[in-house]
Amino acid sequence: MAVLGGYGTVWAERPVRRLLVASLGGRVAFSMLPLGVVLFATDATGSSATTGALVAAFLLASTLAPVRGRIVDRRGPPALVAFAAACSTGLIALWAAGAGGAPPALLLVLAAVTGAVVPPLGPFTRAVWGASLRGRGERLQHVYALDSAGEEAALIVAPLIVAAIFAAGSAGGALLVAALGLLAGTAAAARSSLTGALAPARDSSQEESASGLPPALWLVIASLLGPGAALGALNMAVPALTRAAGVPASAGLLLAALAIGTATASLIAGRRAWRRPPMQRLGLLQLVLAAALAGAAVAVHRPEIVALVLVIAGGAVGALFVTVYVLVDELTPPGTGTSTFAWLAAANNAGVAAGAAGAGALIGGSSGGAGLWLAAGCALAGVGLAGIAGATR
Repeated sequence: MAVLGGYGTVWAERPVRRLLVASLGGRVAFSMLPLGVVLFATDATGSSATTGALVAAFLLASTLAPVRGRIVDRRGPPALVAFAAACSTGLIALWAAGAGGAPPALLLVLAAVTGAVVPPLGPFTRAVWGASLRGRGERLQHVYALDSAGEEAALIVAPLIVAAIFAAGSAGGALLVAALGLLAGTAAAARSSLTGALAPARDSSQEESASGLPPALWLVIASLLGPGAALGALNMAVPALTRAAGVPASAGLLLAALAIGTATASLIAGRRAWRRPPMQRLGLLQLVLAAALAGAAVAVHRPEIVALVLVIAGGAVGALFVTVYVLVDELTPPGTGTSTFAWLAAANNAGVAAGAAGAGALIGGSSGGAGLWLAAGCALAGVGLAGIAGATR
């Protein structure tokens, strides 16, 4: 692998820099919501059951991202901003209802409605990258790497912001900050000059041709179910391991090792001139992920070794996402970028949910080590789908 140029030249391009900052700002705000909603709902209702139901209502409704992505593909940036405005309004209404002592049923309805209109900001941004930088392979890979690393950083920073707001004495303040940040970031991203490269469908014949994605693309999207399930199982297995070892707080350190590996590998992968095409790398990186997770399962009683192996696993995840973004961009028909990347996110999230549920049931009757073996098996399952995708293309 040769090394491509650095990220400085990409960052120096003002339109790219502005879109990246705006989009990541909005995504930090969105990443505040899982923990923010939990803290707010717990404080407002005093019921763990109601809190769980409220979070589930929000997350289940938010899985309609491909539908919202298709609307944005057809209507353009104004539709993205409209979704952001509706979502921010819903968050403010949820906060006001909770602060006013509204009944749990109303809170559930507001949470579901708000989740249903979450703007597909990440998929939209990746669609813009593909449309505006198409034909500039080195630049596109760099930008996807920065996008992936930035999103991983957002997952680390956002809970810290929520924790700081909560520590300041405001359980619902995170919702208000997230509402404003999400709207501001989305509106700024939608105003980017790069969005002019998008090609929305303009008539019924174009819409019909744009609605059918190639079979190889569907298989690439489906192949993320395995790694997603592996990450979901890992999120359950690590806390179980640290609880059993009597050091539950160290779970955060182990998961941070995974995140560090992911962000670092994203940046490294973006600077590499790969010899193998993306379709071949897709299966190989999933195989590396499976092997790393199996290594963590073998070293289950040595936390320091588990942490090291999780850095490697995170590295495989980071390189995998950069590869997937480039590959999906190659296979996506014009005018369907936002909805296609939304399907990619939906597949990953569905895998995470399934892996967490499976590991939760398995760990309940066994140990955290069993959850790690499940994670390795899930990652290995994705290798088969990646191979079929390569044969179908």
